[in-house]
Amino acid sequence: MDNEQFAPKENEEIIIVESADLEDIDIVKSSTNKNEAPETKPLEVVNQEETEENIKELPDYIALIKWIETNPRYAHLVAMVDKEGEIKPSQPDNLFVKIIKNYLLSIPTEYYGKSYVTDKVRDDAVVVSRLINASNLIDFVGNSPLWFFAFKSLGSGWAFFITIVMNIIILKFSNDLSTKINTSNKNYHLVKKAGLFSGLVILNVIQSVASGIGVELFNNQSKLTEVKAQEIVEKQMIIEQENMEVFKNATSPQYVAVKERCEKGQEELNSLPHSNPRWYSLYAEMHGTWQEHTQDWDNVPMEQLPVCRQLVRLQNELFVNYENAQNNFNNLLIARNDVGNDLLFLDSSFPNVYQSHFTPEGELKSSLELVTLATNSFLTKLFDGKLGAIALPLFILSFSVISSFVSCIITWNYSEDEYVKLSWDEELKQKRDLWLEAQWRNLINDTQQNQ
Repeated sequence: MDNEQFAPKENEEIIIVESADLEDIDIVKSSTNKNEAPETKPLEVVNQEETEENIKELPDYIALIKWIETNPRYAHLVAMVDKEGEIKPSQPDNLFVKIIKNYLLSIPTEYYGKSYVTDKVRDDAVVVSRLINASNLIDFVGNSPLWFFAFKSLGSGWAFFITIVMNIIILKFSNDLSTKINTSNKNYHLVKKAGLFSGLVILNVIQSVASGIGVELFNNQSKLTEVKAQEIVEKQMIIEQENMEVFKNATSPQYVAVKERCEKGQEELNSLPHSNPRWYSLYAEMHGTWQEHTQDWDNVPMEQLPVCRQLVRLQNELFVNYENAQNNFNNLLIARNDVGNDLLFLDSSFPNVYQSHFTPEGELKSSLELVTLATNSFLTKLFDGKLGAIALPLFILSFSVISSFVSCIITWNYSEDEYVKLSWDEELKQKRDLWLEAQWRNLINDTQQNQ
């Protein structure tokens, strides 16, 4: 190499480094006119002859960079760097920004390696990152009502906190999956990469469905509460009807036992002739004596009544109870129709049942039950084709599905790009490092030849 091309010319600006510590490097600008006092400023150059000792004072990597900058063979590299403009030192992120970057956002630089990075790889990574962030934002908003109402029974404050934490965990997991799909190129294994991609797709499908359910829950909470009230009222009405049937069918153990004794005694009585002394005693046991046949039995205690008289009283009581139950059931039907709102009807007609399920404000006490109602409501309407009833949830669901589908496909396509794979190529990285080492050795050799 012709070392004369690096010799300083008259009045030419050269670089002197006052400290070997990169953070404390001061470069001084001076003149060949020795009468002028040098003005010391950081990162400025001086007009002074460069010596091998100056080079030795530079850190190795700085010296190598300076040598490459002045070597004509690498002028095209210098030109590429010049196009980037001035690189300003980055300021350290505060805690809030670190949380946003580490847990909420997809960072473009995490999608490619450092072995060989083209402008297209870098620009495409920004596009992929933005699409993923947009998809995650839609799912974040759509999933939030689901998480909030699922834990609302713990209190609004705790529900809000858990909602944020769960969304951050899901975002982090989703971003990590997207990143791992690209970093899998480092040690490329198609099955592993396909497994990661499948996990990403499944996660996005679940989030999309949850978004639809979450919007249904947020937008239709009062209606869902009425649906639950209707379910409870229907169950109570069935119970009332079953109680009415019990009185009608007379299946109580006492009634069955007395009826069997009466029928058995009557059958035996019919089989005996009137001349049989047993006939009279059995008749008195079943119906009372002949002298008592005109007696008013209503005030006689049950245990003192003849067997068949007990059966008659039980039948009368059952009939009265059945009539009362039927009248009560009919009154409930009329009241329900008049009120026109099952929640209010439940509060007025079955206050104990109402208090066990609802708050005084008319909200469901069980938040998980509300989520279950929203899930059933949304999926039932969706599969029954009642799309008009879930217009807003379906709109958010479609938005989420489309954004998730696009982000998944573009993530896979980006990871399969040949230049993206090159950015993770360890062999290429080793070749690059060997090239830099070779340039360093050339610098050392040139320096030794000049000594």
